[in-house]
Amino acid sequence: MEDKMQETVEKPKCKLSFPMLTTISGIVWTVFGVLNLLVAIFSIIASVQTNSNEMGFWGSLFIFLFVAIPFIFGAVFIYVGMQTIKGKARDVVGNSTGSIVIGVFYLFVSMQKHSITSERFCGTTFFLAGMLIIAGILALIGRKQYKVWQNAQAKQK
Repeated sequence: MEDKMQETVEKPKCKLSFPMLTTISGIVWTVFGVLNLLVAIFSIIASVQTNSNEMGFWGSLFIFLFVAIPFIFGAVFIYVGMQTIKGKARDVVGNSTGSIVIGVFYLFVSMQKHSITSERFCGTTFFLAGMLIIAGILALIGRKQYKVWQNAQAKQK
């Protein structure tokens, strides 16, 4: 009799839904990752069109870094975003902190305006910085709900 009573107490009566703020953050991180991969692809196309012999070592290194950094950022953010959306991330505090730090870095980069042609770059970078900062804050706000959801999922298994 007591065993049946304990079983009914331990089983939740309603299924917890996945936290919306965490979902939004995961989507933003995934979109940011895809945008970075697109930047990497366009950088590869642009670098193929230039003659590497004319650029020298430092020019080639710059082009390599200009391609490698967005590619790495893109891959990492897609991975983090998908893990978060699927609920497989152990915690969102590291992802959130990284998102805010990188967002602040992008914010400082966006404030560096050197010419009229860079205004589009600065505006885009400012938008991306806002995306990352807001996603990080939303994930931190929804962290408690995410942990509750994770605990409920672990108890159901």
